[in-house]
Amino acid sequence: MPMFTHISQFMLPGNRTRDPLFGSRTCDNHLILMAFFFVYSRVKVTFVLYDGKKLETEAKVGDTLLDVVVNNDLNIEGYGACEGTLTCSTCHVVLKKQDYDRLPEEACDEERDMLDLAYGLTDTSRLGCQITLTKDLDGLEVKVPETINDARS
Repeated sequence: MPMFTHISQFMLPGNRTRDPLFGSRTCDNHLILMAFFFVYSRVKVTFVLYDGKKLETEAKVGDTLLDVVVNNDLNIEGYGACEGTLTCSTCHVVLKKQDYDRLPEEACDEERDMLDLAYGLTDTSRLGCQITLTKDLDGLEVKVPETINDARS
């Protein structure tokens, strides 16, 4: 698949028309461009449950792992009980070392405090609500621990 260095390389020649909503000049190929960005702004993520079952899905760049579970209706019981407010540790995941090293940001102090309360804490543990997907994380695989500890109770 060819790589494009500038979006204008992807645009096909065509007549220019007026956008009916905003009146601005748009390319006839705007739907093609939207499809291009949709396809190229998605990454593959795999959740490995404690019993070895793998839940493979696609997600949008910019979503958190918690968003991925919710938006794709993945059946992970109790996952993300606090809805990403850093108060429960139920979205605790364990990453492979090489995937952990690919994460763009380190855990903040609040996340580390919550991780201290998580079941099965490892050196490569993170909270899924704090991992924002980037294109570099395509193919990410995370393990969901057997037990979920809700720090709110």
